[in-house]
Amino acid sequence: TADCLPILLTSKFGDEIAAIHGGWRPLAANIINETLAKMNSQNSDIVAWLGPCISKNAFEVGDDVKTAFVQQSDAFSSAFMPTSKGKYLADLHQIALIQLKSLGVTQISRLAECTYANTNKYYSYRKHAITGRMASLICLL
Repeated sequence: TADCLPILLTSKFGDEIAAIHGGWRPLAANIINETLAKMNSQNSDIVAWLGPCISKNAFEVGDDVKTAFVQQSDAFSSAFMPTSKGKYLADLHQIALIQLKSLGVTQISRLAECTYANTNKYYSYRKHAITGRMASLICLL
């Protein structure tokens, strides 16, 4: 996932799982909704985990990214902080939280560590511009 947001989903019964690569483009394309639609569980029975990603302090985006979300709902405005450079700092965790809650998923855990700020622990393409990968795993036992 590198700087993108890993989202792991399971039913509270532990009988189905999903892993989502939550970059801004998939999130804007409603990947969470699309994934939940393929699961058999009711959304209220889903438990979600949001993993480390580039944080709201480091993820600078243009107006096009903000517009892609705000056109869907004004609720996403809270996930974008304007900078002095005419850009925005985007909060991927907040975007995913808004989407999950609007879909009826309320059991959400987060590891809100920043991949950009913690490169001794995580890989960050935005910071170092070197291709690499990080994996978040979920499995059925």
